[in-house]
Amino acid sequence: MIDIKRPIELAGMRSRLARAKKLEADIAVTGQRYDRVLDKIDEQHKALQGHAGELESNASQLDQLLGTMLAGDNGGPNDGETASSGSEGGQIINGVKAS
Repeated sequence: MIDIKRPIELAGMRSRLARAKKLEADIAVTGQRYDRVLDKIDEQHKALQGHAGELESNASQLDQLLGTMLAGDNGGPNDGETASSGSEGGQIINGVKAS
């Protein structure tokens, strides 16, 4: 047997259905906005990953450059500095001291 609702029980159903449809449409718009924002975040994250890779490469190259500069120390004084024995430093070329 089918239970037929009385008119009083159906009162306000049209406005409830309209409200539900509007809410469903609003949620869909919010979902689309959310997806667009997530897409932008993904794009920016990829750009940052590339930039971080470049920075890591630059840091590695700088470490290598500094390593070669520090490894070149042969124990003698640098140009223009006084030697530890008190003699004046400088570069000697073919037995002649350059000033």
